[in-house]
Amino acid sequence: MSHLLWNTLRNTSSFAVKRDGVVFSRDKRNVNAVHSYTYNPSTNSRNVYVTANKKGATLIVKQGNGRRPASQNKSVKLNKHFRASAKTIRGVVGNVRPQLVGAALRRYSRLSECKKSKPKAAKSQNKQRKARILAARAKITPAETAIVSK
Repeated sequence: MSHLLWNTLRNTSSFAVKRDGVVFSRDKRNVNAVHSYTYNPSTNSRNVYVTANKKGATLIVKQGNGRRPASQNKSVKLNKHFRASAKTIRGVVGNVRPQLVGAALRRYSRLSECKKSKPKAAKSQNKQRKARILAARAKITPAETAIVSK
Protein backbone atom coordinates (compact mmCIF):
# COMPACT_ATOMS: atom_id res chain seq x y z
CA MET A 1 0.00 0.00 0.00
CA SER A 2 2.77 2.45 0.86
CA HIS A 3 4.54 1.79 -2.47
CA LEU A 4 1.34 2.61 -4.33
CA LEU A 5 1.03 5.84 -2.34
CA TRP A 6 4.66 6.73 -3.06
CA ASN A 7 4.19 6.14 -6.80
CA THR A 8 1.37 8.69 -6.82
CA LEU A 9 3.19 11.21 -4.60
CA ARG A 10 6.56 10.91 -6.29
CA ASN A 11 5.78 13.22 -9.21
CA THR A 12 2.82 15.20 -7.84
CA SER A 13 3.89 16.22 -4.32
CA SER A 14 3.52 19.91 -3.55
CA PHE A 15 6.46 19.66 -1.14
CA ALA A 16 8.94 18.56 -3.83
CA VAL A 17 11.53 21.14 -4.88
CA LYS A 18 13.97 20.45 -7.74
CA ARG A 19 17.34 22.19 -7.60
CA ASP A 20 20.51 21.37 -9.52
CA GLY A 21 19.31 17.89 -10.43
CA VAL A 22 18.47 16.98 -6.80
CA VAL A 23 14.91 16.76 -5.48
CA PHE A 24 14.34 18.12 -1.96
CA SER A 25 11.23 18.15 0.20
CA ARG A 26 9.80 21.11 2.13
CA ASP A 27 7.62 18.93 4.32
CA LYS A 28 8.23 19.85 7.97
CA ARG A 29 7.83 16.20 8.97
CA ASN A 30 10.64 15.12 6.63
CA VAL A 31 13.74 15.09 8.85
CA ASN A 32 16.32 14.86 6.04
CA ALA A 33 14.50 17.17 3.58
CA VAL A 34 15.16 14.62 0.82
CA HIS A 35 12.29 13.68 -1.49
CA SER A 36 12.51 9.88 -1.41
CA TYR A 37 10.44 6.91 -0.32
CA THR A 38 12.60 6.29 2.75
CA TYR A 39 12.23 9.77 4.26
CA ASN A 40 8.71 10.66 3.11
CA PRO A 41 6.42 10.86 6.17
CA SER A 42 3.24 10.22 4.17
CA THR A 43 4.34 6.81 2.94
CA ASN A 44 5.78 5.42 6.17
CA SER A 45 3.61 4.31 9.07
CA ARG A 46 6.41 5.20 11.51
CA ASN A 47 8.09 8.58 11.32
CA VAL A 48 10.00 11.03 13.50
CA TYR A 49 10.43 14.79 13.31
CA VAL A 50 11.76 17.58 15.53
CA THR A 51 10.09 20.99 15.84
CA ALA A 52 10.90 24.11 17.83
CA ASN A 53 8.89 25.35 20.78
CA LYS A 54 9.30 28.30 23.19
CA LYS A 55 11.67 26.60 25.63
CA GLY A 56 13.54 24.23 23.34
CA ALA A 57 12.30 21.59 20.94
CA THR A 58 9.76 18.80 20.67
CA LEU A 59 10.37 15.34 19.27
CA ILE A 60 7.22 14.00 17.63
CA VAL A 61 6.92 10.30 16.85
CA LYS A 62 4.26 9.09 14.43
CA GLN A 63 3.41 5.44 15.03
CA GLY A 64 0.60 3.13 14.06
CA ASN A 65 -1.78 3.17 11.17
CA GLY A 66 -4.28 5.78 10.04
CA ARG A 67 -7.30 4.30 11.80
CA ARG A 68 -6.87 6.49 14.89
CA PRO A 69 -5.17 9.71 13.76
CA ALA A 70 -5.58 11.49 17.11
CA SER A 71 -3.50 8.89 18.94
CA GLN A 72 -0.90 8.46 16.19
CA ASN A 73 1.48 11.21 17.28
CA LYS A 74 3.34 11.07 20.56
CA SER A 75 5.47 14.06 21.58
CA VAL A 76 8.51 14.28 23.84
CA LYS A 77 9.65 17.70 25.05
CA LEU A 78 13.39 18.34 24.81
CA ASN A 79 13.85 21.13 27.37
CA LYS A 80 16.90 19.74 29.16
CA HIS A 81 20.50 20.52 28.32
CA PHE A 82 21.83 19.40 24.96
CA ARG A 83 23.46 16.08 25.93
CA ALA A 84 20.44 14.81 27.86
CA SER A 85 18.13 15.74 24.99
CA ALA A 86 20.45 14.06 22.49
CA LYS A 87 20.37 10.89 24.58
CA THR A 88 16.57 11.03 24.59
CA ILE A 89 16.53 11.42 20.80
CA ARG A 90 18.89 8.47 20.34
CA GLY A 91 16.73 6.27 22.58
CA VAL A 92 13.32 7.17 21.15
CA VAL A 93 14.29 7.40 17.48
CA GLY A 94 16.54 4.33 17.71
CA ASN A 95 13.52 2.22 18.68
CA VAL A 96 11.23 3.62 15.98
CA ARG A 97 13.42 4.30 12.90
CA PRO A 98 17.16 3.70 13.52
CA GLN A 99 18.18 5.14 10.13
CA LEU A 100 16.76 8.56 11.15
CA VAL A 101 18.79 8.98 14.38
CA GLY A 102 21.54 11.04 12.75
CA ALA A 103 19.10 13.24 10.86
CA ALA A 104 17.03 13.91 13.99
CA LEU A 105 20.17 14.82 15.95
CA ARG A 106 21.28 17.20 13.19
CA ARG A 107 17.89 18.89 13.13
CA TYR A 108 17.86 19.23 16.94
CA SER A 109 21.39 20.63 16.89
CA ARG A 110 20.40 23.32 14.39
CA LEU A 111 17.29 24.22 16.39
CA SER A 112 19.22 24.46 19.67
CA GLU A 113 21.85 26.70 18.03
CA CYS A 114 19.10 29.04 16.86
CA LYS A 115 17.54 29.15 20.32
CA LYS A 116 20.75 30.18 22.10
CA SER A 117 20.71 33.80 23.19
CA LYS A 118 23.51 35.72 21.57
CA PRO A 119 25.42 38.27 23.66
CA LYS A 120 25.15 41.92 22.70
CA ALA A 121 27.96 42.94 20.43
CA ALA A 122 30.25 45.67 21.68
CA LYS A 123 30.54 48.86 19.70
CA SER A 124 32.72 48.42 16.70
CA GLN A 125 36.13 50.09 16.73
CA ASN A 126 35.09 52.28 13.84
CA LYS A 127 32.14 53.73 15.79
CA GLN A 128 34.35 54.28 18.84
CA ARG A 129 36.92 56.08 16.69
CA LYS A 130 34.25 58.32 15.16
CA ALA A 131 32.91 59.15 18.62
CA ARG A 132 36.44 60.15 19.77
CA ILE A 133 36.92 62.36 16.70
CA LEU A 134 33.58 64.07 17.24
CA ALA A 135 34.43 64.58 20.91
CA ALA A 136 37.81 66.11 20.02
CA ARG A 137 36.18 68.48 17.53
CA ALA A 138 33.53 69.56 19.98
CA LYS A 139 36.00 69.52 22.93
CA ILE A 140 33.73 67.61 25.27
CA THR A 141 34.68 65.13 27.99
CA PRO A 142 34.63 61.33 27.47
CA ALA A 143 31.62 61.00 29.79
CA GLU A 144 29.66 63.38 27.61
CA THR A 145 30.86 61.46 24.52
CA ALA A 146 28.96 58.36 25.67
CA ILE A 147 25.79 60.43 25.91
CA VAL A 148 26.32 62.03 22.49
CA SER A 149 27.11 58.74 20.70
CA LYS A 150 23.85 57.13 21.85
